[in-house]
Amino acid sequence: MLSCGGKINMFKLGKLTFDVENATFGGSFMDSAMSRRMQSTGKEEFHWFIEIDMKAGDFVTELDEEELKDLEDDEEIFYESVSPRLYHNNGFIVNIKSWKDIEGLSLKWDSQYNANGEEAGTLYVFEHEDVTSGTIKFLKRNANKFLVQWTGNANVYWNDEYGEDVPFSFEGEVEFSGVSAYCDEISTLDELKIVMTDFINLDEYKCIFNDTHKIETGISRVWRFFPQNIDK
Repeated sequence: MLSCGGKINMFKLGKLTFDVENATFGGSFMDSAMSRRMQSTGKEEFHWFIEIDMKAGDFVTELDEEELKDLEDDEEIFYESVSPRLYHNNGFIVNIKSWKDIEGLSLKWDSQYNANGEEAGTLYVFEHEDVTSGTIKFLKRNANKFLVQWTGNANVYWNDEYGEDVPFSFEGEVEFSGVSAYCDEISTLDELKIVMTDFINLDEYKCIFNDTHKIETGISRVWRFFPQNIDK
């Protein structure tokens, strides 16, 4: 297991600690027609996404003196079981052609959005709320897994202690899950490879899934790719 010291695959939110259920990152491409249908830029787009799902844990906060006095003798402290999720909703752009080159990169957000208008992320605890600042470090790679540190602040809106700008930190293995391509206009794999050379090298990948479905304007296509050589 990758490690840089300390316990791995943990998520901390304020004083609370959660075990990690699953952590992945991958790439996603849309052709210009799909981008228009999604009411985005109307241009070809490629973004990277990271998603970290936590195991269920008890959301317990310390009661102040007045709250403790108000408890009846047989009354239990109220808590909720939650499964936090830390993720990027709209993704981010990094200038790399190979997925392996993300090793060693550090991405920083001083506020909710960076200079490119990319969000710092989203944290789900009780609702989907904004990550208000953060840093993501891809420290080192082992096959298709990366040791990642993601630290920052996020809104929770639970109480005074867990309200706005609550500090969080994640350290653990994040698995590269591959790349997906969503196309309303591009119809062949050869055409897709040519278009995607502006973003990544598809020769690094093998196609593991291909499907089509009807839309109002014709046929939409989906491809999914996984690296051919994850150990090199």
